Amino acid sequence: MIVVFSKDRAFQLEACLRTLLARCEDVADVPVRILWTASTPNHRQSYGTLRNIYISKPSIRIQFIEESNFRHDLISILGNLAEGSRREWLVRRLLRIGSGSSKPNMIQFSISSLLRPDPTVLFVVDDTLFLRSFRFAQCSKLLLANEACLAFSLRLGRGLTRFYMGNCDQQVPEMRVVDETLDIYQYQWTKAKGDFEYPLEISSSILNVNLILSRLLRKKWHSPNTLELALANMAGRYGKKRPMLLTFQNPRAVSAPLNIVQKDFSGNRHGGRERHHPDALCDLFLKGVRADLSRLDQVNLTSVHAEIDILPA
Repeated sequence: MIVVFSKDRAFQLEACLRTLLARCEDVADVPVRILWTASTPNHRQSYGTLRNIYISKPSIRIQFIEESNFRHDLISILGNLAEGSRREWLVRRLLRIGSGSSKPNMIQFSISSLLRPDPTVLFVVDDTLFLRSFRFAQCSKLLLANEACLAFSLRLGRGLTRFYMGNCDQQVPEMRVVDETLDIYQYQWTKAKGDFEYPLEISSSILNVNLILSRLLRKKWHSPNTLELALANMAGRYGKKRPMLLTFQNPRAVSAPLNIVQKDFSGNRHGGRERHHPDALCDLFLKGVRADLSRLDQVNLTSVHAEIDILPA
């Protein structure tokens, strides 16, 4: 399963999905769930426009889900609960009860028994762009087969010597080949720094659902950013048994932080140019303007984040 988080960024989400469909070679076999929310009528309209584009493509298994309660919605998605089903109703009710229950472990066990998760999930955020080809099933198989590996990152690789969020240099850890033909490597994340020390992140990483879901049920989170914080705080628990991280030698994805829409961590570094404001991009999207992705092949990455201008010239 692939889960994409989006808020007020249909313009960037369209670019993300276009690159995902172009680079994920087995995407037709993978359910894609877009969990989105909009803060204004214009942004809501933009998601409706984008959704209509994919309704006309039945070969692609993309479903747009409007956020009502982020935590409950994501657990329902990960648990493969059919919308409106008895099982979904029970899980959402148990989640509401569990927040104030004196027996949280019993509630969590009951919820887990109702979930039917896929083995792995690729988490993606809407400002992610996919640069090179990969196969979801292939990456997932390698992750599940290697018990020493905690996750499979699509954004990491050699040559990423710059830590964008810290605005400083970073050291690329030693990487050992796993499959040279597939360009897949692994490294020890427990001894790494900068971007390389975050094995559980949501911009473009494949995670073992059975490994993380039960712990997520015990933690509080209410948005993509607090979800990522919860995952980051969990990582240390796996350091001894799963100290390795799978990645490609050359990154398959990059985050393009042109703007910011979340309010949990408003100090996160981003481009901040007026032409990239979410409202400005929304207006362009509703006028039929789409991202120019023709320059992606020329991008020379030194970081997992790059302020790639995707506006047409």
